[in-house]
Amino acid sequence: MKQPVLLTFNIPEAVTAKLRLICMRFAIRFQPVPETDWHRSIGALCGYAADEAVEPDAPDAPPLDSPMLVMALFPVGLPQQFLQALKRAKLPPIPLKAILTPTNALWTPSRLHAELTKEREAIASGKRAHE
Repeated sequence: MKQPVLLTFNIPEAVTAKLRLICMRFAIRFQPVPETDWHRSIGALCGYAADEAVEPDAPDAPPLDSPMLVMALFPVGLPQQFLQALKRAKLPPIPLKAILTPTNALWTPSRLHAELTKEREAIASGKRAHE
């Protein structure tokens, strides 16, 4: 089985060091994604899906301007343990988090960011994200 991977986007440097240590404790590969790779698919960034299958961003997709985490290849139970460790470390909240799925593996980071943002806004307003 491949090693779990944490993709990070727009994480402030002050948070990066603590996040990297938490990943080391759980044997998670810590992978900050530079802006130059934001055109690639999430799956390709994790070492899986080929970029040629990437779904294009929506023309009105907002910029990827807030922190986001993507957990890939986490075995059962590890996401909860990892998120609890983030809370115990008193890191600032990172509201946009996702687990790699067959669907979002084909998306760019911008597309995933837009979908997560839409879901958060829908939850906050008491609606469903895809109505």
